[in-house]
Amino acid sequence: MSQKLRTSEYVTLGHPDKVADYISEYILDHLLVADPDTRYALECQIKDEFVCLAGEVTTKARNWKENLLTWCREAVDRIGYTEEYQKKFGGDKYTICGKQVTIAIPNISAQSPDIATGVNKQGWGDQGIFFGTWNSESQEGYTMDYSMAKRIGQYLYDNVGKDPAQPYGIDIKTQVTYDELEKRIVRVVVAIPSVEGKITHKQVQTQIRNLIKKKFPETKEATFTINGTGEYHIHGPVGDSGTTGRKLVVDFYGSGSRIGGGSPWTKDGTKADLTLNMFAREMARLSFFHWKEEMPNIARVDTELSCCIGKQEVLCITTAYDDEGIPLHRTADERKVPTDFLIKRYGLKTPKFARLCELGLFSDGLEG
Repeated sequence: MSQKLRTSEYVTLGHPDKVADYISEYILDHLLVADPDTRYALECQIKDEFVCLAGEVTTKARNWKENLLTWCREAVDRIGYTEEYQKKFGGDKYTICGKQVTIAIPNISAQSPDIATGVNKQGWGDQGIFFGTWNSESQEGYTMDYSMAKRIGQYLYDNVGKDPAQPYGIDIKTQVTYDELEKRIVRVVVAIPSVEGKITHKQVQTQIRNLIKKKFPETKEATFTINGTGEYHIHGPVGDSGTTGRKLVVDFYGSGSRIGGGSPWTKDGTKADLTLNMFAREMARLSFFHWKEEMPNIARVDTELSCCIGKQEVLCITTAYDDEGIPLHRTADERKVPTDFLIKRYGLKTPKFARLCELGLFSDGLEG
């Protein structure tokens, strides 16, 4: 039987790279409360309990550097790495907790005045290319492999890893392989930490597989691999370092991602890497449903955007495809898109960034 396979992965907020993303977004939220016009591009790296911050921040918030350690600790606790969680696993040999987090001397300066000159005129804070897509395979507009990897991962994080009564943790990776021809999920791969000595590898395999099959009947015919090395106890930033912006394919569209520019996290709304990626997704969604009546065989819409630093003009190319990948229709134009227009449209002067980091960049009213 012929197959056409496609695979996507997803990582939960407990993954070290997402911990780094979330810390940066949590700090941004607090700065926006004090100053909605904050300009922000702050990178984060975390290994064990040590957090390093570097980047550019221009804000009217007062004494904010004095609060950085508190905010870092709060962010780690909110993710789920609490003192109680660490005790469940047996101590700092296995994972971190917010209370123990310490911060390196931050290397933070103000935004370059060369950049600010253009941004102050509602031009974009960077130049680059940005891609949006909407796919008919799932309600969320994602490919089925990415949609299922994300749904399974988020479910395990919320209902298993964060449950203090369960012998599992929150640094979870999920991976789903989908057959486009047979329209079915053929493989599921999961990595989920467990408390050493509390549960055997075989029990982990059985419990997680059965839980996923019950919650997601679409996986009942799939083959499963749970914790491929056999043991997975040490996790979070103890098991691996975390760095902002290192999970772009996970943050966007899975196996179908076309990546241009940088990470949407660690950025305020004037940054194209954040806002124009959101705009590209919205344009793809609106175009899909607008063209659907005229082209019932439409399967996917892709949008490509490009901009110049300090300028408002954005080049927009939008293309519709059928399920064979054959182009059905294309539009192209250059339009003025001031930063303030999209910042207001998406509410990007409000403290919503940590929540977006948790649920996904396209989760804020842009799906469905």
